[in-house]
Amino acid sequence: MNSALAFSAAFACALCNAGAAILQKVSSDKVTTIKSYNAGVVVRLFRQVPYVLGLVLDLLAGIFTLIAAHTLPLFVVQAIIAGCVVITAWFEQVFLHRRLTKQIYLAAVVVLIGLGCLAAASHAERTAVAGAGFLRALAVAPVVLVAIGALGIKFRGRLSAVVLAVLSGAAFGCVSIIGRLLVYPDPVWLVFKNPLIWALVVYGGVGMFLFTAALQRSLATIVNGIMTSAQTIIPILIGIMLLGDTARHGLWPLVWIGCVLVVGGCAQIAFAG
Repeated sequence: MNSALAFSAAFACALCNAGAAILQKVSSDKVTTIKSYNAGVVVRLFRQVPYVLGLVLDLLAGIFTLIAAHTLPLFVVQAIIAGCVVITAWFEQVFLHRRLTKQIYLAAVVVLIGLGCLAAASHAERTAVAGAGFLRALAVAPVVLVAIGALGIKFRGRLSAVVLAVLSGAAFGCVSIIGRLLVYPDPVWLVFKNPLIWALVVYGGVGMFLFTAALQRSLATIVNGIMTSAQTIIPILIGIMLLGDTARHGLWPLVWIGCVLVVGGCAQIAFAG
């Protein structure tokens, strides 16, 4: 796959994620705060047009993630997607009339510098291969996320938002990991026989529910920043340690500098709110 197409897909994913966060924030504020795994709240959310549009953007973001992760190392894909925090902050200012501080603008510049470092150190990768133990862990992990999420939903205030955002980030990060592992057969529809596809669907559903619950408890930029930091860190570490992601010409210092700048900038944007 063309690297330019993969880069474009990653940036498109960031844009879709930002738009989805704003639309879902608008809708989630109009329904009862989620305090348990309540199907009734989900039904009411699906009656909100902005929420449904946000889900469409999330679906597109998932497709773009798979395209990008199929070719690029995860430390590049996730860092570019992390740029959605900058876009979310801007969207929140324009559409929800939230004033951005100087700290947020400075953090946005830091994120962009980090993205430049990672782009310079990246190159195309082959589809990763993982052991049976790792695949089993990937299949079981959604159960763990759901169990911890059941506790996080019962917390109050910022603590609850942080826990739920981190869990949703872990779920979405696993979508990217699966993207690095998927092998697309010919014809491509045979990919639906691969259990990883159905694990991907579960991760997406769990991530969306927990992300919506987090949005009800804080600003979209804050929640998206925390979620994105978790979504970025987990796949980067797994990609490097377990899936064989490498840097161009051994430019690992540039990779680590870029990762620190991107994650640090996202965290600054999140907590500057």
